[in-house]
Amino acid sequence: EDVASTCLTFANHRCAMVQNSWLEPRKVREMTNVGTQRMVVYDDVEVQEKIKIYDTRVNTPPHYDSFAEFQYSYHYGDIYTPHVKQEEPLKVECQHFVDCIQNGETPITCGKKGLELVQILEASSQSLREGGGSVTLQHRGKSALADSDAKHKSNGSTNGHAKPKASVKPRI
Repeated sequence: EDVASTCLTFANHRCAMVQNSWLEPRKVREMTNVGTQRMVVYDDVEVQEKIKIYDTRVNTPPHYDSFAEFQYSYHYGDIYTPHVKQEEPLKVECQHFVDCIQNGETPITCGKKGLELVQILEASSQSLREGGGSVTLQHRGKSALADSDAKHKSNGSTNGHAKPKASVKPRI
């Protein structure tokens, strides 16, 4: 497809939106993670400041008696840009793979995660064939994401007990 939007829904009210287009004249490789207290933006195209952490959130009042009393409280705080060591991604990935072979460890991107990715891509293709509807992936036992979650808490893995749905809606 020329342009597609994909919505992946997971357990625990988590979701991911992916938009892609080979027709887009601008090169955009950006990921935004929205949490309850902060927002993190990763911009792969940015040369120096690839990661920005925004102290931005919306607070809801703990109690209100009427709709007139209900008001959101918007918090706009500082922006923090941590230093990210510039390394060649393919070199880092290959070195990690070699280290896993030498140490007998499971790679962060193991075969189970590769299988899950292929299943998501196949569900997306099925959704396109069916006009953009939701497709539920078959969930067989514990997810590879769940397996790696315990081992790699620091790498930003999400709870893998998800039964993702892939929904792709092509736009013209």
